[in-house]
Amino acid sequence: RKPFTGGTRYLYSHMDGLSESFWFKLKSDYDAQGFCGPIQVFDDEKVVETKLGYANYVKTLETEYGLSTPSGDWRFRVHLLQDWALAVATSEVLVKAVKKVLATENVLVWSTDLNIKDPNTEKFYSWHQDSTYAGLHPAGNCVTAWYALTDATELNGCLRFSPGSHVFGQVEHVEGFREKENALSLSQRVSDSQTIDAATSNQVLLELNAGEASLHSFFTIHCSGPNSSQNSRVGLAIRYVDASKVQPREGKR
Repeated sequence: RKPFTGGTRYLYSHMDGLSESFWFKLKSDYDAQGFCGPIQVFDDEKVVETKLGYANYVKTLETEYGLSTPSGDWRFRVHLLQDWALAVATSEVLVKAVKKVLATENVLVWSTDLNIKDPNTEKFYSWHQDSTYAGLHPAGNCVTAWYALTDATELNGCLRFSPGSHVFGQVEHVEGFREKENALSLSQRVSDSQTIDAATSNQVLLELNAGEASLHSFFTIHCSGPNSSQNSRVGLAIRYVDASKVQPREGKR
């Protein structure tokens, strides 16, 4: 497995024998940085099974709807449509990690969405916070798990985080000029240039192997670059909330 120098790499294949100090370290990293990972969610056999499930989903959409890749509504709430996506969202390792970072046993999967970058394309995600348009409050009790269906590397556009940016809470965003290659629906981005400069200069690239995931707060500023590789980069983002605290923000029902 390729080395990771940005923090702890949480690699394991089962839950047995893991000490509380292990989970304390995971939460400490999350609290300090606003993200943590990689977390090994599945073993090799389950990784292959999940990839096959995704490939069959793509094939079905192509056959029945003429879509070469999942797009539009077919990208969203995939866990309600596909067993492989539900298995990721409810995996024992991932759910326990989410419970630890949110400090609650009352966890709800709010939504899921596929993040796809085709080979050799300029598609990117600008610096943003997941909290901006989610319409959930308090957003600090929401977390995104990003599960890699394929390897996610610097070359193909892995996630980049601004460590510690979650402590600022919600920052102002501006909707862009509907940039063609910006994968965010409104081309939204953090508006303050100094915040963007700081994020860019201090960014942490979090590469993932297929079958691994990262966690980040809805308040954590993050982005990802284009896919300059010969292969697709595919991830499933799972949005979890503390169901005992989080409610729709006023005007967002």
